[in-house]
Amino acid sequence: QSFQSSSLHHTFFCGNFGLILLHSSWFDDDKSVIGILEKMIQVTMMRGAQSGGVVTFKGKSGNEDDDGENRIQMKSIRSRVVKSKRADLSKLLSAKLRRDAFSSFNGHCSLSSKHVRILGNDSVRGGDDSRRQSYRNVRFYAGHTRFATSSKANLEGTHPHQWTPPTHRRMYNFYTSGEQNKNRLINRNTDLSGRGNRQVFVIDNPKSISVENYITHNGDFEYYSLNNVSYDIETIQKWLEIATGSKMPAVVDSAAIAGVVDLIRCKGSFALSCRYVLCLGLPTSQIVTVNEWLPNWNHYEKLGLLFEKALHEFQNLYPMKLDLISLDSSYRETLTLKVTEKLVSDQNRSTLQPFTRYISNNEEGVGAYQFAKTVVDAFFDNDLFNTVKIFMQNASGSFGLCVMSSLDAHDQICIAARGQSMSVAVYPQKRMICYGSEQAAVKAGMSFKLPNSSGDEIGQTNLAINDDALRLDLDDVGGEICLIDWSGNTNAVSPPNRHINPHHVMYHKVALYLMQETRSATQPKFLC
Repeated sequence: QSFQSSSLHHTFFCGNFGLILLHSSWFDDDKSVIGILEKMIQVTMMRGAQSGGVVTFKGKSGNEDDDGENRIQMKSIRSRVVKSKRADLSKLLSAKLRRDAFSSFNGHCSLSSKHVRILGNDSVRGGDDSRRQSYRNVRFYAGHTRFATSSKANLEGTHPHQWTPPTHRRMYNFYTSGEQNKNRLINRNTDLSGRGNRQVFVIDNPKSISVENYITHNGDFEYYSLNNVSYDIETIQKWLEIATGSKMPAVVDSAAIAGVVDLIRCKGSFALSCRYVLCLGLPTSQIVTVNEWLPNWNHYEKLGLLFEKALHEFQNLYPMKLDLISLDSSYRETLTLKVTEKLVSDQNRSTLQPFTRYISNNEEGVGAYQFAKTVVDAFFDNDLFNTVKIFMQNASGSFGLCVMSSLDAHDQICIAARGQSMSVAVYPQKRMICYGSEQAAVKAGMSFKLPNSSGDEIGQTNLAINDDALRLDLDDVGGEICLIDWSGNTNAVSPPNRHINPHHVMYHKVALYLMQETRSATQPKFLC
């Protein structure tokens, strides 16, 4: 954002910063963690220092699945402040964060070792056995500082932004660990004819869990394109209230990004997938605010139950887990046909009635089959990475963006850059990753060492490349997306993006999935 004075050209920005801690030793050293964040805030304040905020997620063990597996549920803790004229934003925000988040964590991971997600195994090697460290705990902090240009400097306009408040959704669990997944799968030779040696199998069932999505953003969200029509931000904001059923939380354009993310991030929920497809996934979808009526959440949930029943019947006939179904187009097609049968059945006419005006036109490609197929694809594909990819493909403006969801916060966060800079710094010896709009901000990790370790201050070694600190600058000219994943899962992204080769860092325990929006630059096979 800029304005012209009588003699000088002044430019003001907002800025992102974030910290990912990949070792439990950090959680017993609040002072160092606050110190790193405070340094990052101080640097980022040069982009704007009227207000700022940070969000982190606290895990808790959720409901037990039918096979005895506990799923991880994440709850956000957001801290935001607006500073007075002579106050120091870095001090205000770090103090607020200490009260809100650190008192909640109380220096300990909220998950027991039985429930936390482990990165590959219990330890990591960094050259010799003396530096074996536990990766049982991961925590991240996503922050933003702001200079208000389009609205007042108030709490409502302060990032991180959330459009829809935490809401319980019926979600399937795609995050079964590798060994458990083997035990729950049938013989892989079983085909759709039902032939093969079957094992005891537990059918997937959804559980009601709380879902909340957040974003931080610097830049301008100006337009969103849908079916070759571009809609301005004012239209999008009004329409999002209709589409999501949630009131606009703030008039700033960045808040609308959170609303669009709420619509797109639907993997694992048939009701959310139905809503996404109806609003953004059909050839006839449009962003209209005048005399527009869309189904409400109860309608989506009832329709989603038909998809759930079809999946249940599919797994009864062909017992295979969700990820395996998602990989094969013939499996998806069989599931789609089962759903289509239910959609056209007279006994489900009342459930489908609120949707008939949108999905009853076969000539325009929006009949029951096409609707079912698109919903099934969204159910399997629209994870965090694909959500950011879809948004960036259709959004116009400038973006330094970080997107996170309670569905993924146990092992993923996604950032993107176009027209705004974003950098990622990896500190293997310190078990730390920093990211931010300012290159100088991600250097904050240089001044701190892993608690209770004897590592060097900066993280540089002689002839030990895997141990060295590394900085990656995203392509802010052509546009680039970076998923940071610490799950240790080789299937960390959904099938449409599994052609992307991950760049393994942090002793091969963290994967960076990079996608450039333009082919003008050649993407390297390896970062170093």
